[in-house]
Amino acid sequence: MEVAIRAQENATAYGLEADALESLTWAILENNEALADNADELSELTEGQVTAEEIAADIARDFMRLNSSLEDLQDDYEDTCDTIDAFKEAMSDASGETLADMKTNDKFSKSLGKLEKGMCGILDVSEDLAGSKWMEDFLNEADEDTLKKAIDGDADAIKELRNQAADKIVLDA
Repeated sequence: MEVAIRAQENATAYGLEADALESLTWAILENNEALADNADELSELTEGQVTAEEIAADIARDFMRLNSSLEDLQDDYEDTCDTIDAFKEAMSDASGETLADMKTNDKFSKSLGKLEKGMCGILDVSEDLAGSKWMEDFLNEADEDTLKKAIDGDADAIKELRNQAADKIVLDA
């Protein structure tokens, strides 16, 4: 009723037909309702979707974690490389000393823990894997030179190790 009265008033003021103005007003109101319904549906569809800001924050967090891991392992690069060498040797039994024997050495045990934690950051996997059988198997299977290059910050080596880790995770699942 209010729309009809206002249409009559505006029609008189602007020299238009009241019925045409009323029809146009109703069409606009219906269109507004449809737009509001579409906005509600769109809101429901996009609810729970990741925003560009969240993606950027995740990338920045991953990049910071990678850099932190690389810095930790590069702080004493020679010790890290020695740990890889000793680990590989123990896993091959070339030294006659097993990994379990070597872990009784406090220095080696701490260095291995640091290496495994750093590798979790480089591989972008949970730190829960540090000290696990999965990590021991991964380090044993990974190419020694690729490990050292990754620790040195070589992007291709990091990518290769991440791909190997992803494959191993899928195969072990």
